[in-house]
Amino acid sequence: MLVQVLIDEAMRTRPRAGPLILTGSHSVELMHGITQSPAGRTALLTLLPLSSNELRQAGVGRSNDRLLQAGGYPRIHAGGLDPAVALGEYFATYVEGDLRELIELRPLDSFRRFRRFRRPAAGRVGQLLNMQTLAVDVGVSGHTVRAWLSLLQARFIVRLLPPWFVDIGKRLVKSPKLYFCRTGLAAWLTGITAEDQLVRHPLRRPLFENLALMEFFKHAPNQGLTPTPHHYRDSGGAEVDLVVEHGLAPGGLGLAEVKSGQTLRPEALRPILALAARLGPRVQRRLRVHGGDENHVHQSVEVVGTQA
Repeated sequence: MLVQVLIDEAMRTRPRAGPLILTGSHSVELMHGITQSPAGRTALLTLLPLSSNELRQAGVGRSNDRLLQAGGYPRIHAGGLDPAVALGEYFATYVEGDLRELIELRPLDSFRRFRRFRRPAAGRVGQLLNMQTLAVDVGVSGHTVRAWLSLLQARFIVRLLPPWFVDIGKRLVKSPKLYFCRTGLAAWLTGITAEDQLVRHPLRRPLFENLALMEFFKHAPNQGLTPTPHHYRDSGGAEVDLVVEHGLAPGGLGLAEVKSGQTLRPEALRPILALAARLGPRVQRRLRVHGGDENHVHQSVEVVGTQA
């Protein structure tokens, strides 16, 4: 009520926007608790963890392995905290603590199942999501896994990237891909507690893909853009990590492929060039992100290094 009074007073006495900025991580309960419409008096912004550019502007080192382990959680970088400790506390207090009430995990056995769920889910980062096999691994129903993931999406813990459908004479895979809004949290959940573990870790490639795609998911809303992202994969195994509709020319598309290697092999461009050839002039931009420090254009594909 006090906030509403202050907003109403500001609207009466000030010709411009009012002085209030409300922040919080409980968007579900917050919006549910609003009984009067704030239409015309508010602007809603989604604030994801810090991007690579924001960290660089703050003078924070941003090596790939550091970003993979620590992610963009501000408190870790501002306080020089050990990511393994900070993310463990974050998960215990915020994810397990708050969600325990929302998803009815009060019975001890249900809570134990949810704790078993976290590592198999993180182990599927950057992969096609099969909810039924994940449910079997955890020992719950597919309906339960779907409900848990839905709530984790609402809490900006995970993000499902839907498949892209178009009639190009190919049988397309229709499963979404699973990503974590906090790459550091995904790394911690899989047991990574130090940067040196990432050198030969089997999940380094999908974690890097998660990191790169989250940079896009942060950049777009920060620029006031609302593109529609998807992934592409056909039954033959050809895939492109990101297909973006809108945000370019009307009806245009952007294609992006992510690889963690620091050098470019020409054959790595085949999937994106093949899809671009099938789609024709609709493709307005082709992007290849890698873990090195070189930026250039190769065969009409913009090659961008995360360390450049």
